[in-house]
Formats: sequence, structure tokens, C-alpha cells
Amino acid sequence: MPILQWFLLFLLSLLISLIFLYLHLPAAMLLGPMIAGIVLSLRGSTLQLPRGIFLAAQAILGCMIAQNLTGSILTTLALYWPVVLLVLLVTLLSSAVVGWLLVRYSSLPGNTGAWGSSPGGAAAMVAMAQDYGADIRLV
Repeated sequence: MPILQWFLLFLLSLLISLIFLYLHLPAAMLLGPMIAGIVLSLRGSTLQLPRGIFLAAQAILGCMIAQNLTGSILTTLALYWPVVLLVLLVTLLSSAVVGWLLVRYSSLPGNTGAWGSSPGGAAAMVAMAQDYGADIRLV
């Protein structure tokens, strides 16, 4: 029954998030629902958001992220471009290796392993992974 599953997801998310907040863990409000979703998914939950709601949530997240970008960020990037480029390349290479290892030595399908290990904002990776047919619960 979907309503019961949504309610269980809400309660478990709240409980885990409050525990993480009490323990002063960083990103408690992000990790709590994420772990709750993983737990319910592993227990066979089949919850899925309607595509329109999912896209609206992605758009809201994109706007919230863009709101934090300022002109000074571009100045800093231009000033330290060699270091930024090196970190970017190392990040891309290491994520490609991790993705290859995930696909090679686990039961993950290729596109799920590749998108799940891709660097970038979680919201963007999930949105692109869904467009390419990956299991977004695992990404």
C-alpha cells in the first residue's frame, strides 16, 4: 500500500535525521532520508515519484544551488585555474576507475554504476541517470 510506504519513509527519514542531528553529524537532513530510502528499497519498497513532481523538485534544487553562485567564484576559479583543472581531472579519472570497478566486480548494471560514481551534484546525476535508464534508487 503506497500511502503506508510513504508514511513509513517519512517516519524513518525523520527518525534517522533527528538521530544524526543529535550526534552533530554533517548533512544530517540529507543523509537521514537517503539512508531511509536505501533501507526501504532494500526491503522491497516500490515507491516512485510521479515524473512531474520529480522534475519540479530537481528544478527547485537547481535554483537553490544557483542562488549561491556569485561573481567572486569565477574570479577565484580564474586565479587558480591550474589547480582547479588538476583537481577536476583527478576527480574525473578516479570516478571513472570507481565506476569501472563497480560495474566489473558487482552486480550493478553498467549505466547505474557509471552514473552512481560520476562526480557532480547528486540532483543532476540522478536526473541524468533517469534519462539514460539507470536505476535511480542505486545512483
